[in-house]
Amino acid sequence: MLFYVDLTLFIGFCGSIYEVYRILADLFNKSTLTFSDFVIFVSFCSTIGVLVLIGDFLYFHIKLIRVNLTTLENLNLKRGINSPDYDLGESNNWSQVCGRFSWIWFCPFFTEDYKPTTDGLSWPRRAPISSHNPMETRPIV
Repeated sequence: MLFYVDLTLFIGFCGSIYEVYRILADLFNKSTLTFSDFVIFVSFCSTIGVLVLIGDFLYFHIKLIRVNLTTLENLNLKRGINSPDYDLGESNNWSQVCGRFSWIWFCPFFTEDYKPTTDGLSWPRRAPISSHNPMETRPIV
């Protein structure tokens, strides 16, 4: 969803660049600024701000997907509290969230064949390789 919000904002940003350029050129030529020009300019500036904020939010969540952490687990790691290890490798992490087939990840629908590999409630964990070293882990298949 964040991807589509960012994409929509980017399209709006690109589509209004010429209009904002025209408004700024008129303003520097001592022309009067109409109310609609003011609204377009404020909307353009707001779009830039929201695009940066949502873009940063999207980047943060992509980082979380890559290591298979929730926001709360990420905060616990920053506080030094160990969290459960659900990282199954980047490819498996993406398939848990977006589905097995990467070519359909950007389509905003899920069918029975193309849904994520988990049910959203239970998640596979990495299991210890041996009882001698519990910090050594391997993915469960």
